[in-house]
Amino acid sequence: MNMRILFVTQIFPPEMGALPNRLYPFVRQLVAGGHKVSVATGMPNYPRGVVFPEYQGKRAMREEKNGYTIFRKASYTAPRNQSKWSQLRNYVSFIPAALSAGLRAGKLDIVFVTSPPLFSAVPAILLAKFRHAKLVLDVRDLWPDELVTYGG
Repeated sequence: MNMRILFVTQIFPPEMGALPNRLYPFVRQLVAGGHKVSVATGMPNYPRGVVFPEYQGKRAMREEKNGYTIFRKASYTAPRNQSKWSQLRNYVSFIPAALSAGLRAGKLDIVFVTSPPLFSAVPAILLAKFRHAKLVLDVRDLWPDELVTYGG
């Protein structure tokens, strides 16, 4: 049975790092298995917090890549590890951006999200509810230091 799967992630190629390195192989394998795969993400800006030149000035984008669709939505960007408040604003602003991007994916069977960052789980939970889809939450790190930093 071919499924319609949405990945919700704040960082995705062409950005580099642990998060895209974990998710991209999942996307590739699911597409190879015949599934319809979409990604809800932001405009590439990691780790400097500056939107990559080819994405600057765009509020929303749809990209078709190697058999899957990327729905990108602009949100507040901040350099990594410079200010806890700007980083928090970055994470929180991704919630409505990812929700908006994910709604463009249409009918879904599964919504997949990985943590960290924990904030990506919020739009994933809402999208799974709105689309009557199963939610897969992949927890890679419980992030206790981050919660303490923000006074949680």
